[in-house]
Amino acid sequence: MDTGSFVLRVKEGETLLSLCRKFNLAFEKVIAENRLVREPAAGELLYVSCAFREMHVAEAGETYRSIAEKYGKDEGELRRLNAAEYVFFSMPVVLG
Repeated sequence: MDTGSFVLRVKEGETLLSLCRKFNLAFEKVIAENRLVREPAAGELLYVSCAFREMHVAEAGETYRSIAEKYGKDEGELRRLNAAEYVFFSMPVVLG
């Protein structure tokens, strides 16, 4: 299993718990890595390191469909794994 890391921006309405569930992250690890003493605010950047079997960083114009075709994956499974409606530029897309 490879280790990946990325930075994400907290969106309005997201909580640390929802982000950890979305990206399958260890709650305590994210708190420690970011030295959090409170809930992160919308717009705040968080450093995330975690183990992925496979990951792709989305390029401009890519969609779940194009990424699924590129890697021979199921588009629906990519949507489920990433818990996001759309792919956006530089989004870390978990492939499996």
